[in-house]
Amino acid sequence: SFSLRTAVGWFDFLLAALDSYCWLFGQRLLSPTDVLSGSGHKPSQLFPALEFFLTRLALSDIEAAARSFRSHRGSTLFTPRETEEYNYGKCTVIVRVMNFFIVLLG
Repeated sequence: SFSLRTAVGWFDFLLAALDSYCWLFGQRLLSPTDVLSGSGHKPSQLFPALEFFLTRLALSDIEAAARSFRSHRGSTLFTPRETEEYNYGKCTVIVRVMNFFIVLLG
């Protein structure tokens, strides 16, 4: 089921992964090829997470996100503060995703 706390927590985990990869690439401890090729011991789950975010959440508001995770058809009302917190987290992820792709292409 959907909750704002879970969504914002997931955004934070995604941000941490993006920041970590950008730092690793910047320090030349890891190359983008290592991540893109999946040749590591355990393939990165970053790209499936990015795909999920970009296809299901990036263009959706909080109500649409809640509907996609809800197992029943009930309606949930969100306060303006909750909507703002969700949108702020989502916007932060979008900016970091763009930064990640700039690092990959650089």
